[in-house]
Amino acid sequence: GAQREEEQKVRERTMDSNPTDVNPKFPPLRRAALHFLALLVRSTTARIYDLGDDGAFGLPDALMHKGLTVLGYVAATDRDEVVRIMARETAEEIDELKNAIYGI
Repeated sequence: GAQREEEQKVRERTMDSNPTDVNPKFPPLRRAALHFLALLVRSTTARIYDLGDDGAFGLPDALMHKGLTVLGYVAATDRDEVVRIMARETAEEIDELKNAIYGI
């Protein structure tokens, strides 16, 4: 009856059942993308430090600058506080990558 329909509606509103929902309270896709990007940048930075060579890992400055610009925008405007924090942390990871590439 009515209770079963309400339970179904609650399940439909969860992050797992609808991860691309535009509802700002359900930001799992943005969080996952930022998590993946941070892991990728962090592992690339670690590999540069471990190998002492950035030849295979150097990224164009324009790409890193664009990434920092987008992350800055997300950190300033996203409605989800966790996403904003993750964007700031990922930008810091890109800065660390730049330091690794240029030997700073």
